[in-house]
Amino acid sequence: MSGLESFFVTWILALVLWKYGRIEERWTAHLQPAGEAPRQGQADQGGPDTRATR
Repeated sequence: MSGLESFFVTWILALVLWKYGRIEERWTAHLQPAGEAPRQGQADQGGPDTRATR
């Protein structure tokens, strides 16, 4: 396979995966708008755990 063919095959596979794999929905499913506080009982989903481990 030539370099140009590989390029197009890669893009076609990526577009098919994005379209039918619902990648965007999975990534944004638990996001909240900026500046909005977490809801009651909802744990922080981002960043490392900063609590003491003793």
